[in-house]
Amino acid sequence: VGAQTTYLARFDRRVAPDSPLQRLAGTISNSEELFGGSHTRWRGALQTTYEAGPLAVTYTLRVIGPARQYDLGANRLVTPRVDALHAEAPVVTYSDLQTALTFGKYRTTLGVTNLLDKDPPLLSGRNSSSALAGATTTPDNTDYHTYDVVGRFVYLRASVSF
Repeated sequence: VGAQTTYLARFDRRVAPDSPLQRLAGTISNSEELFGGSHTRWRGALQTTYEAGPLAVTYTLRVIGPARQYDLGANRLVTPRVDALHAEAPVVTYSDLQTALTFGKYRTTLGVTNLLDKDPPLLSGRNSSSALAGATTTPDNTDYHTYDVVGRFVYLRASVSF
């Protein structure tokens, strides 16, 4: 059994010496801009492995904490339902499962990432009723650098040790 977690206490930036300070910890912003993207405060993984002879089964639970959208151009948090239809990302969890068989120097692994086929959170750009010209997050309706946009993925791997 293993666990790992990170907490982002602070992520502040100033674009130029005379520009306002942007406090980005706990936010998601346009990933196309420098320092944009996901700055969720919490991320973690819990992993457990059961081994019996040549068989090993591993389950991993990945957790990504909640975040609010941040408009880098306007230097402020996005207002839900005014600036964007989906201005907040909830806590997201993914489950991964892997089985491996080892026979001497040969190992075969079958795995599934995003076992439950969980969709990434929907993050929208500017609401059409808003007067803002350039809000908010990625043009793809989610942050593909942070969340699983592929969905359930099955893989098979064979390896030989020398």
